[in-house]
Amino acid sequence: MQLWASEILYLGRYSLDTRFAFFSGTADMNKVGLATMSGVVSDAQTRFVKQYLDRGVSSGDVSGMMLQVYERHDDNAALFEREFGKGRAKVACKQGCSFCCGQRVSATAPEVFAAVFYARLAMDSDELDRFRVKAGETAERAALQGAAETFAERIPCVFLEDGECSVYSYRPIACRSETSLNVKLCEKGFGDLTVKVTKPENAIVKAVAVGYIGALGNSIKAKRLDGRWYELNTAVAEALADPDCENRWLDGGKAFNRAVYLPEI
Repeated sequence: MQLWASEILYLGRYSLDTRFAFFSGTADMNKVGLATMSGVVSDAQTRFVKQYLDRGVSSGDVSGMMLQVYERHDDNAALFEREFGKGRAKVACKQGCSFCCGQRVSATAPEVFAAVFYARLAMDSDELDRFRVKAGETAERAALQGAAETFAERIPCVFLEDGECSVYSYRPIACRSETSLNVKLCEKGFGDLTVKVTKPENAIVKAVAVGYIGALGNSIKAKRLDGRWYELNTAVAEALADPDCENRWLDGGKAFNRAVYLPEI
């Protein structure tokens, strides 16, 4: 965390007091505000990803970059919750909880490549063949549905196995932005469409995720790479079917030709 915190000192658009407060851990969230919190995180992370890409990234390196992005996100979320969330309810989401895993998920190309890379490592050849078939079938269903229809039909994420995420460490930032405070409300809301439930969320951890989502898009586009947001299931299916996707993206081309492109988020 010291490395991340030191980056805050170089974020020139924030006042010296604000930068020092984040560095020293004395920032008052009520005074700083969630928008500034999210902006600080986004600026630091944009700088990190741009520097990583500046070093030159080849096919296979993208997963390493994203794992560092995810680790930094989780460390920062834990830090912000610990420092600014005293007396507040904690995030109830955890590995093995999958009530929200039937929603439409947006992901950037490097997030997709990293998840597919991890899935390939974890599977033998027979398992990978079955996974390709599953991914293709899931993508066909997802491509025909909008967000509301995907939710209504509960189209499960292609990475969901026995009610648990099979790429949990490599799950996209959009998944990490789920910050429910009440599992029972999630179960009720996602399990019964006739019941309208508004689940409370942890605004502090949510702000960190929002900052990282913005940072990914900004840093990728700054390098003139494809920064589009894609529907996860359709992009995963194409990445599995077309081994040239990652190299095409690194060369500045469109990562996916058949995956569903989603509006900016």
